[in-house]
Amino acid sequence: MSDWQPATVLLSVAEAGEDGAFPTGETITYAGLARQHEDGWLVKYEERLTEEADDPATLVRLRVNPYRVKLLREGGYRALFHFAQGLDWELSYETPYGALPMTIRTREFACELGADGGEVRFLYDMAAQGGAVSRRKMRITWRLDGGGAHAD
Repeated sequence: MSDWQPATVLLSVAEAGEDGAFPTGETITYAGLARQHEDGWLVKYEERLTEEADDPATLVRLRVNPYRVKLLREGGYRALFHFAQGLDWELSYETPYGALPMTIRTREFACELGADGGEVRFLYDMAAQGGAVSRRKMRITWRLDGGGAHAD
């Protein structure tokens, strides 16, 4: 296992098109830390959902292996997500305004890991409080600084 190293983290989440294609949308870049572990990568970064001064920071931690991603959000917004091919995951998304029960169903999962970083992509359905389902695509890319992260 290696020590934590500075890394660039790129995050893109958007509504999926009818054909499941990855939509063009905003990619957000975060400064983070990453390190390899026995079967993949650990990545962490801090995000804010808005630019408002009173928006609480959220620490995001990822544990990535070729078959699964665990995404833990701690701070103003708290939740533990699991993404793996075909997995249904129930969780409580804790916000400053209260808890929101959710179900996530991972429809597609892809993972590429290398010596200087990696990328995970997944298509998932999200239902909140038993309500309507939205289909989203998420892509998270991380590269150790100096590893040439890009948003392609």
